[in-house]
Amino acid sequence: MFLTIIGNGIVIIIIMVNKHMRTTTYFYLLNLAVADITIAVFNEWLWLIQNLTNNWIFGAFMCKFSSFIIGVSVQVSILTLTVVAGDRCFAIVYPLQSRVVKSSRALVIFAIFLVWAVAIALNVPIILYTRYVSFLWHDGVHQILSLQHWCTEDREENKTILTFYTTFLFILTYVIPLVIMLIAYILIAKTLNSRGAGLECTTTAQDKSKRKVGFYTFYTLLMFLSDADGGRGAFGLQPPF
Repeated sequence: MFLTIIGNGIVIIIIMVNKHMRTTTYFYLLNLAVADITIAVFNEWLWLIQNLTNNWIFGAFMCKFSSFIIGVSVQVSILTLTVVAGDRCFAIVYPLQSRVVKSSRALVIFAIFLVWAVAIALNVPIILYTRYVSFLWHDGVHQILSLQHWCTEDREENKTILTFYTTFLFILTYVIPLVIMLIAYILIAKTLNSRGAGLECTTTAQDKSKRKVGFYTFYTLLMFLSDADGGRGAFGLQPPF
């Protein structure tokens, strides 16, 4: 958690301080860092304390807000990675068109704003169906042993709705982005490979480009799987029994 805050904080500071880093790629990287640090600040330590104490001590508002913010932040990361893949694919596969429709700073900022707006809209149901509940433990007669609070989803009364919502969210924010990213990087690799065919003098440069694309693809998919795993908690919280 602390490493996440420190690491992403350094990334944010470096990009903001260095003017030459205020490019399309670095703006998207900045957005990823903001999403990651948001999870660390508003979510991770809260659930860590709940798991250690077996009790939610932060009240009803933070119960709903922390569940909401993790869903938003994870989906912002995934959607940003998808936008980056599409942007790189368009620039490499259609270089002439990309020069005409060059990504301006305003366009990138709009894309980032749209990513956050979509993520927020998709996670409104989490606010509606997350519950701050109390459990009164007693000895079966009259003596009260303890009073516990827990932050969980209202699954018993809304099982069908939550099942549909979870499935919809999985397809829209995990399956579709993964397919888009795979197609984008396959097209990039295919384009670079076709451009390098028969050009012996550019073999080294082409090999370097292919290695770079391969590494970037691996890194992006690794980030995607990491975010997907981190997003499981949005509606995966159960009471302690």
